[in-house]
Amino acid sequence: MRTSTLAAVGLSALVVACAAQVGLAGVVVVNGDNYTSLNWVVYQYNAANGGTAYAFADMAPGQSTIGKGAFYASTGTGGGTTALGAGQIWLGTDQFTGVRLRDITKLEYTTYTYVCGAGPAPSQNDYCRQPIQLQLAVQLTPGGQWAYLMHRPWGMIGQNDGNDVLHMGFWETWNAMGSDLWYVAYDESSVGPQWTWTEIIMNHPDAVLATPPFGTKWDVPFTGTACSLNFEVGARKRANACVFGLTNYSTWWKESEGFRGYLDKFTIEAVDNSDPQNPVTIIPETTFDFEGSNPVERTVFMTHRAAWDTCISLNRDENYMFSDQQFLPSPQEHQGSFVKLFGKVVEYEDFGKPFRIDDGSGRPVKIIAPGHSIPPPSEFDPDIYVMATGTLKQILWPNEKPPINDRTLTCRPENVERVFP
Repeated sequence: MRTSTLAAVGLSALVVACAAQVGLAGVVVVNGDNYTSLNWVVYQYNAANGGTAYAFADMAPGQSTIGKGAFYASTGTGGGTTALGAGQIWLGTDQFTGVRLRDITKLEYTTYTYVCGAGPAPSQNDYCRQPIQLQLAVQLTPGGQWAYLMHRPWGMIGQNDGNDVLHMGFWETWNAMGSDLWYVAYDESSVGPQWTWTEIIMNHPDAVLATPPFGTKWDVPFTGTACSLNFEVGARKRANACVFGLTNYSTWWKESEGFRGYLDKFTIEAVDNSDPQNPVTIIPETTFDFEGSNPVERTVFMTHRAAWDTCISLNRDENYMFSDQQFLPSPQEHQGSFVKLFGKVVEYEDFGKPFRIDDGSGRPVKIIAPGHSIPPPSEFDPDIYVMATGTLKQILWPNEKPPINDRTLTCRPENVERVFP
């Protein structure tokens, strides 16, 4: 045990030095131009039928939760075609290798998932079942046995009943050290435990982040980036995979088939509290803000009739005004505009929840701004007019009866204001 402790301390010192070198602490902006110099790696494994893509996007729905952009991933389709037909997108870093898991004091990130899944209008069991998720390659003691940890924000295998759609269409923040379960894999052919972060530390107090070999198949501890810390979406096996507490999770590929979504605002901190009187900061609290390389800040005031025009919304839910070409890797395609809408509140559910406004055209638009402060209309205050700025999109809600083809404006709460009376 003494050797393991000394090894961990030595590696932690190396991490501290690396943290100083890349300027950790505070907010670090990572974009398509600088991500390699900031020790981030991207890997793309193409789906059998195409559609796999990634981008450091200049615009994200609702202007993201930090900055304006975010990291975008699309897995494409083909998981049901061949054993390795599903697409994969990896965003990883090895700059924290050697850090003991028990020293990590903060591990948070935010995700946005479109209404997506297997098919152009997925429903029920065809919805994607996880967002982009955090995964860690570790050794249970420095230089010892490997394990692979997979954070499962939506439950171990999602809702599996169509309710995964309730996670889609807005930003969610995940505390990976909270009550969410992690799947712990010791190898690829046997079922591992499902633990919270606290249980992982309790069972493996000496576990450290460790640099794994490269690989895209389900084979512990291989990763697509050869990095110890990854955000990944896309199944790595079609059938007979012993994962997530199931002896044969043959539909693993389905949980990320046709996935489209974002990652942003990853925060990490590590402090060695071995001596409570003299804590040692290993990783100062650092938030990684994923952004595009060519931000376009343009706001267009629009009528609701124009917002419903097919030449603007087209027929894909990731189209902001003109097209989804902004998600292609070429910088000149990272274009888009924020949209400003005005209207009277005509439908209202509850405080902080989505509501609809109408500018008199009879074409209401749903405003999605979690945590907004707009009050509900009442007998004494019936006329509430709102100005909202965000990203415009078309979205299909297939669970509605009949299915609703909707227009939504996703905003930050501070960008939704009552203008009069």
